[in-house]
Amino acid sequence: MFAPTPRNEKKYRFYQIWLFSFFSPGLYREVAEQWRGTGFIYLFFLLGICWIPLIYFIVNGLVFFKTNVLTEFLQEIPTMNIVNGELFINEGQPFVFPDKNDPFLIIDTSGVFNDISNTQAEILLTKKQLSIQSRNGLSSEVHHYPLPDSINLSLEREALQQKLMPLFNQMIFFIYPILLCLSLAYRFFQSMLFAVLGYLILNPVFRTTLSYTAVMRVMAVALTPAIVISTILSTMHINIEKEFVLYLLLSLTYLCFGIRANRCYPYA
Repeated sequence: MFAPTPRNEKKYRFYQIWLFSFFSPGLYREVAEQWRGTGFIYLFFLLGICWIPLIYFIVNGLVFFKTNVLTEFLQEIPTMNIVNGELFINEGQPFVFPDKNDPFLIIDTSGVFNDISNTQAEILLTKKQLSIQSRNGLSSEVHHYPLPDSINLSLEREALQQKLMPLFNQMIFFIYPILLCLSLAYRFFQSMLFAVLGYLILNPVFRTTLSYTAVMRVMAVALTPAIVISTILSTMHINIEKEFVLYLLLSLTYLCFGIRANRCYPYA
């Protein structure tokens, strides 16, 4: 029989939760008994810290892309004019990027390239059509998008440089809050959904009488092992098969562990 933590006496600090969430029944009892709310604030700080090392690698990758790919692309892309759905280019064609041996993008109105399936490129822009080719092993799938007759557009190299570079810099600056908000929304929704399972099914199974919000708090902490492990593996660039399913099962396992730790203690 577990001895409950005395009310108003918190044993675990925030920095300890990350470790004790892996094995401590006392932590899950304290979360159910003494915490308030739904665990949203805890998830916010947990995800905010875990995103920091990942953002470091993401930003480095974006800076590398900007310096070595985007800058070169904007320096080489021809000035284009689209009049009534037809593309006109006055410079030498075809434009192949990044190089002819390994093309990603081809822009050609001269007729040299008409069928993207005969190339290794993923994007082909011709006089009246945009083609996108997606590859999956040896097979490929091609989608064609005719340029609407209503389009009248001028894309000048200098104007693209002036608009895209500041926009890309802003994207780098806002990438952290955007990813944090998206992951927080996903984890909170996951916590709400799994808490329904815990409240309606696991409560009777383990003979506990936790309220729905208490189960949500337990679930927020039960997500910690999966979040911490995924952060470490992502930082080390280690990928595992079916990781999404494995992390879900891990979170459900700790939800069972957390609710079971509260048996015989009817915290609201």
